[in-house]
Amino acid sequence: MIYFRLTTSGIANFKGVKGLITAIINEVFSEVLQRWHKKTLVKHFRPGAERVYHYAKRSRAHVQRKEHRFGHRTPLVFTGTLEELVGARITLRQIKSKPRVVGKMRGPSYLRPAGRPTMGRGFSGKMPDMGTEITTLTNFEMANIERMVKARVSRGLKRLGGRKRRTRKIA
Repeated sequence: MIYFRLTTSGIANFKGVKGLITAIINEVFSEVLQRWHKKTLVKHFRPGAERVYHYAKRSRAHVQRKEHRFGHRTPLVFTGTLEELVGARITLRQIKSKPRVVGKMRGPSYLRPAGRPTMGRGFSGKMPDMGTEITTLTNFEMANIERMVKARVSRGLKRLGGRKRRTRKIA
């Protein structure tokens, strides 16, 4: 999962509309996650992505086995199941009381949530944390997301209105 931390300032002018502000932020986060799923996630499965996103090194035997059986060296893809399942759709859940949106994607049984340790049957201690690898962002992508969030939230807050400074000319 990707978490965003948004620091707000100047909200004092918007007293009484905290729920509206949370709704605006959640709308923006949903838009950002859908855009990430459609545009950025695909880049993780392209050749050369292991260098860009700094994936854990795979053994030479694994790479040779993959190339021999399936004829490719594409990162994060062995049979193609992972790419097919996570690329299919993302389910978004908005938390109404907090400015937070959680996105979930289906994945094969060997894919555990990002950051979780390997446990249970079928997992070896050497298995890379593919959940974290899939959700990794480059600094450039993160900066683009930050700009998008700032622009869309400020646009939403302007639509909301607020106290405006009025000046009078005194003769």
